[in-house]
Parts: sequence; structure tokens; C-alpha cells
Amino acid sequence: MTSYAKVKWDIIEKWNSDAKYSNSYLIDLASDIGVEIRNKRADRKSIVAKVSDGVIKSDIEKGDCTITEWGTFSQEQTSFENYMGSLGVPEPELELDIDPDAHEHEHEHDDGTVHSHPHEDGHHEDEHEHDDGTVHSHEGGDEPHHHHEDGTIHDHEDGDEPHHHHEDGTTHDHEDGDEPHTHEEVELPDFKKMSKKALDEWAEENGIILDRRKTKAHMIAELNKQL
Repeated sequence: MTSYAKVKWDIIEKWNSDAKYSNSYLIDLASDIGVEIRNKRADRKSIVAKVSDGVIKSDIEKGDCTITEWGTFSQEQTSFENYMGSLGVPEPELELDIDPDAHEHEHEHDDGTVHSHPHEDGHHEDEHEHDDGTVHSHEGGDEPHHHHEDGTIHDHEDGDEPHHHHEDGTTHDHEDGDEPHTHEEVELPDFKKMSKKALDEWAEENGIILDRRKTKAHMIAELNKQL
């Protein structure tokens, strides 16, 4: 997991140790990424704090950076607060879907997703949470599996994704699951030429939910997996 506080502090340390990152250089950088510096004679600390936030936001949108937590009580956050001193710590302009109260009750799945459970130890070994928020226990826990309407459960690579079972025992993903269906050839766009936003919108139009906090490569891999 990568915290906002750590990424920001790493940037500040780099900029303050490299003479290249003068105030004028940072103001030009701010202009390039759409960050407005109204007072070009402002204190360096305030310029560094504002531009670094813009750089992180830009990197997230490009898929070059993934933030999973704020790092509110981390050493990096303390260092940042000490660095800002009497200027105070500016509120980040990032819009991240992060629970500020998440702590030791968090649990991370094999796919990199993180969520909180009411249990003291995160969650039980055989416990599994579905996308609809329901939690239940069964042998295998977070291993990919699927629930049938008759109550049976079986393991396979795509878990609860809608899929179809062939008579030979093989499965493939299909929106209508086991309902009778025919296959139609669909011409797919070139995902590599699309922005993360365009990928997310195309996926949503086709009934697929992606996580824009992930890298572009991860989003494309997830799209290909679900198509």
C-alpha cells in the first residue's frame, strides 16, 4: 500500500535536495499540470506543498501512481507538518475514495483491494466479502468461487463473475450466466490508445466496473479478463 503522505514527502525531499527545482521551475511545472499559483512570490514551502499535490493528482490520472491510504498518522505526515511549520498544512485537492478512519481492522485481498471488517483481526480465515457487501464464511475464504441458486459453491478463476458452464465442464464469462445464449462478434476499441477515463466510461457502458485508482495496464488487463 502507498500513502499520500509518503508520496508527498518523497517529492518534497527530492525537490529540496535538487537545485534544479527552484521556485520559478516549480511555478512553470504548476502551469504545465494546470495548477494555479496566484502569488509567484509566495513562501517556497507553500509553493512546494501546492505543486506537489498537483503532481500527485496528475500522476494518478495518468496511471503512474496509486494511492491506497492517506497516511494520516505516519512519520511522513509528521515530517510534512513539521516542514510546513507556521504556514500550516494545506488541504489536499485530491479526490480519493479513502476512509480516514480505516486502521488495523483493514483487510487486503489478493487482488489488491482493501476494506474494513468489524472483527478485531480484520476478518476470519474462511470469510469472504462479495461485491454487494455481503460477508459469509466457507472453506476457501477469499479463493475465487461462485454461488449457484441451488446453494452449491464451486471454485474457479473468475469467481462470482457471470459465466456459463459447458457440458465438458469448462466455463466462460457471459453477462447472462447460464441462460441460453449465442455468441456475437463484437469489435473492440484499441484500449491502449484510450485514457483511463475513457476506459472507465467504456467499461461502465458495457456493464463492467473498473477501479480508476489502478494503473492503466491493470485496468486493461481487468477489461480483457471480463470481456
